[in-house]
Amino acid sequence: MPISRHVRAAVLVVACAMAGGASGEDLATRGIVLRPPPPAPAGVVSYQTPLPFDDVIFGLENALVGHGLDVSRQSLVSVSGGGRTDLALADSVYQHAETYSFCSSILAQKMMENDPLNIAFCPYTIFVIVARGNPEVTTIGYRAMPEGPMKEAQALLDVIARNAIGRGG
Repeated sequence: MPISRHVRAAVLVVACAMAGGASGEDLATRGIVLRPPPPAPAGVVSYQTPLPFDDVIFGLENALVGHGLDVSRQSLVSVSGGGRTDLALADSVYQHAETYSFCSSILAQKMMENDPLNIAFCPYTIFVIVARGNPEVTTIGYRAMPEGPMKEAQALLDVIARNAIGRGG
């Protein structure tokens, strides 16, 4: 199995650090650019991974099944002009993008008994994307829930997202 570019970069960083350190300039001359991920927009929780998109989707589907959840909707996302030349983008924003919507009937009932307006948060949705400009990184995430009882739903979303990328939870 070939070693991914991320693994090679990590090995190089560790090797350089053990040999007295390496500056960002040293790494850049080797074609490696280390940059932190951009911050998620307010109200979004996301995790980035070097895992391929299909592996993250497989992990997400298994995590959902493992929690006894049924997906009510799976959507393929494409942001482009949709055939309109005045809106057409050169390329889609995403190389890959899917959303999975689902509901936990027990948790939803509990949340809605607390406040009937919590129906606005159902179904819960988790997204998986690979941005066209950063194809080596897959991002999984969800909308953050408001303070209070809805944080229990957020805890479920977080466990599912982290399980999907092998970060336990």
